[in-house]
Amino acid sequence: MVSLIIPTYCEEKYIGETLRYLTEHWHAPAHEIIVSDSHSPDQTLAIAKQFPNVTVVEMPATKRRGISQGRNDGAAVAKGDFLVFMDADVIIPNPDDFFKQALAKFAANPDLVAFAPRIEVEPKRALLRDRLIYFGMNHWFAFLNWAGSGIAAGEFQMVRAEAFRKTGGFNEKIRASEDVDMFQRLAKLGRTVTALELTIYHSGRHFRKAGAWRTVWKWIVNSVKLWTGRTSGEEEWETIR
Repeated sequence: MVSLIIPTYCEEKYIGETLRYLTEHWHAPAHEIIVSDSHSPDQTLAIAKQFPNVTVVEMPATKRRGISQGRNDGAAVAKGDFLVFMDADVIIPNPDDFFKQALAKFAANPDLVAFAPRIEVEPKRALLRDRLIYFGMNHWFAFLNWAGSGIAAGEFQMVRAEAFRKTGGFNEKIRASEDVDMFQRLAKLGRTVTALELTIYHSGRHFRKAGAWRTVWKWIVNSVKLWTGRTSGEEEWETIR
């Protein structure tokens, strides 16, 4: 069984479309969809609760919001043998075939603990710079995973549940590059892979709102801080909608 976990904060613009697409197009294998919300003051929760087959987890009011917290809260109620952490603005083309191929990778390689796909900006929104940036990033990540240094972006990560729990979950003290930190720790338990033949699409909203090259620079700085053992990231979950 696959448990797909979507952490949310002020995602009313995207969550309805994402859940509608998944519930209409994803039929196999056996799965569950979990929305884990971090005190959204907008209509995110109301929209998510409209989908009867979606489990909604609300972060306790006493808990500080954060994407790591949201992912961990979702994982805490997940029943699947595989956990998928996915952003609210991501679309998986042909999810039945996608997950059939993904599970085949795990079945063929018992040492594989986690994989991430190729990430692209939605074709209708993608600019040349988007294609160039993600071409470089996808291939760099593929090389690092091949070399044994786990790395993956947070748009989509698929992990064996047993391996995830051995890591203790996402580090809730890290406000950025928590996704990279997770794959680094998973790489100590087994193989991590970037599967370039499998593609997911996202909105590219960070590039549009914060600037593409500024965003890439922030990724690099936070990753370097993480690799050199320093605390990475901002004090709060940045809201870019």
